[in-house]
Amino acid sequence: MKRISSVIIVLMAVLYMSPAAMAQTAADIQQLQSEMYRYFPTSEREKFFEVTEKLKEASRMVGDDHAFYKAWGNQAIYEGRNQRRSHGLQIAKQLHDYATASNNKFGIYTGTYVSASILGMMGDRPNAKAGFKRSIEYLHANFSDESAASGYLELSKMAYNENHSREAILYADLALKEPNVVPLHIVNARSFQCMAVADSVQRNSGYTNYLSDFDNYYAERKAFCESHHINDSYNMQVEVWKFNKRDNDTANQVIDRILDDVALHVGDADPSDDLTLLCLKITGKPASHEKTT
Repeated sequence: MKRISSVIIVLMAVLYMSPAAMAQTAADIQQLQSEMYRYFPTSEREKFFEVTEKLKEASRMVGDDHAFYKAWGNQAIYEGRNQRRSHGLQIAKQLHDYATASNNKFGIYTGTYVSASILGMMGDRPNAKAGFKRSIEYLHANFSDESAASGYLELSKMAYNENHSREAILYADLALKEPNVVPLHIVNARSFQCMAVADSVQRNSGYTNYLSDFDNYYAERKAFCESHHINDSYNMQVEVWKFNKRDNDTANQVIDRILDDVALHVGDADPSDDLTLLCLKITGKPASHEKTT
């Protein structure tokens, strides 16, 4: 009964808001979203949560479910990425329970996806994979125009990290077939395709047509990046693989440049770190800031 009363109050507030007030609130939401993404990659936790709480309240008042649940979901992801994963999972569960109680389909999708993300960060890959698959199925069933590319890309990345190259390529292909895929996700998909093809050869898995497939994926990725003035965090890894197959000296120079940039030290690398996995795949050794001669 209390939940129903709250919903009625929100609906009445929206109905009685003037057009000017609605426009101002929409502008506030846009500004708060910009601030949210500005603080998201930083360690300014107090600022991030202050902004996201304001964003949740503003979006709730005008019934903007997407903004509301994305802000809430980002709170969980933020905690997970900053080594507070149990708290992140707790936030994701609260989000999912709230959405389920109000039968909000976008909220249920967001809670499912975010929970899978946190489980992946915690190393629970079986449940993370199952969660991503459920989120994709739910989104397809309830929001046919929404892209589920992010879920497919998470599955692609996990398959790549587990040395399942063909599976990684398959999930990347599925991501590209989604409707309304954002440019960054297109670049991510091409990156995973390039890395998965190259890695399969590195492990002598019998992948045929390697050079032509890699060159095709690489050319498509490069053309898209240049035409859209965009790139992703996997760019250096793709370039390493490109040089590694044709010019080992250049590949080693690129690896040295990566290690210079991030200043990783022996024994300090996180086994789940993308760079560590890349160095292990190429050289068979963990990332080390000490260059080999």
